[in-house]
Amino acid sequence: MGPHHVINLANPSVCRIWGRSPEEVLEKPVREALPEVADQGIIQLLDIVVHIGEPFSANELPLLLERNGKREKVYLNFT
Repeated sequence: MGPHHVINLANPSVCRIWGRSPEEVLEKPVREALPEVADQGIIQLLDIVVHIGEPFSANELPLLLERNGKREKVYLNFT
């Protein structure tokens, strides 16, 4: 993932969490693959990581994701 935040890797587990298939997210910018996260601070977080060049770790970060036709709150751990 670079400055355009294109998803290059999406394993089956993260795809289940996101409620999408790999085909729906791979090689697409986060804003396109997961449009509901754009207004939840994720894009800004990714911008900071790219700008600073240091990893960010989240522990139980709450997000609303579109899954099974409705928005569901999930808690993500990721680096």
